[in-house]
Amino acid sequence: MIFQPIYQKQSINNSIADLRKNLQGFVVGVFSIKELFEKSLDEFSSQGDEFDIYIYDSSA
Repeated sequence: MIFQPIYQKQSINNSIADLRKNLQGFVVGVFSIKELFEKSLDEFSSQGDEFDIYIYDSSA
């Protein structure tokens, strides 16, 4: 799940108070990682290509 804040156009956000004052709303994206990878990699697997994927979680 990804949240992206949307602020007023051409607003100057130098402080947390400015960010709060100029906040218009959020865009939310919900993704299934499994489906995202499966759909993205379908073309590779249909061509018989092989590759390795490494995912690193820097927050861990």
